[in-house]
Amino acid sequence: MRMRMRSVRNELLSQKIILEVVKGNEKAVYKVVRYYEKKIHNTFISTARKKGINISYMPLADMEQEVVIHLIIAVKRFKL
Repeated sequence: MRMRMRSVRNELLSQKIILEVVKGNEKAVYKVVRYYEKKIHNTFISTARKKGINISYMPLADMEQEVVIHLIIAVKRFKL
């Protein structure tokens, strides 16, 4: 099961999901956020470690939420 999860995480989002996000479908927006949330989190952790920042002092949840908002806005601007 674990190998299957990795292959699913490495797949691209389908055009159908992106089109549904552009149309405003909330379930599609949720799928996009779920797809990227671990990547966003890991990027913050990796960047903090590379810069020698103690992550216990960083408001990671707030920062991740801000990135998710920008992600949703960017996907909704996608031109059909």
